[in-house]
Formats: sequence, C-alpha cells, structure tokens
Amino acid sequence: MKAVAELLDLSGQSAIVTGGAAGIGLGISQRLAEAGASVLIADIDGEGARVAAKELSGAGYRAEGMAANVADEFDVSDVIDEAVQLFGRLDIVVNNAGIYPNIPLARLEPDSFDRVVAVNLRGVYLFTKFASELMKTQGHGGRIINVTSIDALHPSMIGLAAYDATKHGVWGFTKNTAAELAPALQNKGLTYRSPIVRMRQLFDLYICLRPCKGYPGNPLNFKEGIDLVVYRENTEDLYAGVEFNPVPQELADVLAKLAKPFAPFTKLPLDQYAISCKINTRAGSERIVRSAFEFAKQHGRKKVT
Repeated sequence: MKAVAELLDLSGQSAIVTGGAAGIGLGISQRLAEAGASVLIADIDGEGARVAAKELSGAGYRAEGMAANVADEFDVSDVIDEAVQLFGRLDIVVNNAGIYPNIPLARLEPDSFDRVVAVNLRGVYLFTKFASELMKTQGHGGRIINVTSIDALHPSMIGLAAYDATKHGVWGFTKNTAAELAPALQNKGLTYRSPIVRMRQLFDLYICLRPCKGYPGNPLNFKEGIDLVVYRENTEDLYAGVEFNPVPQELADVLAKLAKPFAPFTKLPLDQYAISCKINTRAGSERIVRSAFEFAKQHGRKKVT
C-alpha cells in the first residue's frame, strides 16, 4: 500500500477536523497530517483533542488540539481564528463531528432531538459559513468536506430518526451551498463525501458496508490477509435480529466455550459488551455472497472467506 504522501501532497496547507479526537475524525486527522497538512483538531473532548495532536506531533507532524462545541458560533469562530493564528491560513475544513443516540421516536424528547440537530447539522452550517467567508478573502480557495452517512440515503436501523434527519439535511445543505460557493472556491470547491457511501460506490455493492480495522482485542485479528470485511447488511427486508445488552450470563457461558473469535469479549464484564443475533433472509445472504465473489474476481483475489 502506498503512503498517503505518495498520493496527495498537502504541504503548506492547513486543516481543521471537527470531532477529531477519536474514531473516524482521528483517522482523517492522521491522514491529512501524513499528506503534509498542518492540522487543528477541534473536539468537545478538549483533552482528547490535545492528546491526539500530541501523538501526531510526536510522530513528526504539525498538529494542535483544542476544545470546541461545534454548535456554538463563538467556539466555531475561535477555532477558525486559532487555525489562522497557528498556521497562517486555512485551506481545509472537515465537518466530521456527530452524535447518534439510538432513541425510538416514542421516547425521543424535544431536547434530545434538538441536541442531535445542533451538533450534526448546525455545526456543519456554522463551520461552512465562517470558513467559507475566510477562504474567500484569502484568494486561494479552499475545500470543505462534510462527512455524513449511509443514513443520508436510507435508514439503517430503528431509533435513529433524529440522526437520519440531520444526515439528510447535511446532504441537501452541502449540495446547495456547493452551488453557491463554487465561484469563490473554484477548483477547491465544497465537496460532499461519505466514507461509507464511497465504499459502496467503489465496490459496486448495495449494502451497508463497515470497514474493519485490526486492533488489539479485535476478534477478527485471528485471521490474516483480509482486505475487506462486510459484516452488516441492514437495508430493508434483509434481516431481523435482537440485541442483548447486558449479555445474559447463560449466553456468556456459551460464548466462553466457543471458538477463538469470542475469547477477547468473554474476559470483559457483562455490562461492557453486547451481542447481536441476526437472521439473514435468503435474498440478503445471496447478495452478500454474490458481491464478495464479484469483488474477488474484479481485484484478482483467489479466495473468499
């Protein structure tokens, strides 16, 4: 695999990544830094943002971290000002911060709904508005990347009504503002990107893909040579299931006797992990298997596990 720096040169450019202290945001921050950009990580978890930035700095990259509430216009303004103070310019903003509480509609209170909208949609609006205004004055354009989800296309599960509403909103907001800002941010225009949707398009799969990364304790570490794992397909009519959290003791006892993949989980307290039992329909299973073999054929793989 080629290093990011061989594929993309962002030397001399600076970037803001919201929600960059962990998860997808941290991965984005790392990749931008590897490509040569100076990165400001903004996260509601200020300490986490600073720790993440310190780790990047320790690896030889230029990075800083700070606390910020993306739904607060004063915090957003401070983040953009800080980026300019630190790096002298702002070229890239990645609107990654988001929350996804799973709450059925009957129990979804107005305050909870408003909080999801504030973080997932208002935050994107604020950063896009303030960053684009600065980018216009700089004279060299800029790029604003909004991260959404497969839920911007169709629901993935019950209980994410507020989340889905915001992701549909981000998609529409992005397309509309892209048309407005394109003349000012020409050739570095505001861009819609969804990692999950991009993976689906890349592999030509109509399924809900989740990339799986190896890490200590990951039960998939017992297998080597896996390029891609498709471990969930939850579009309509494909499976029914039930989730146990906390896991009943009798189920935990059974898992403890099973194969190696479950071993890391059985060492945890029962309230720290959940087990989902899913029943795939025949159509859903056939689609997964067919797609796996098509992918293998297209990319020269000799074996499908």
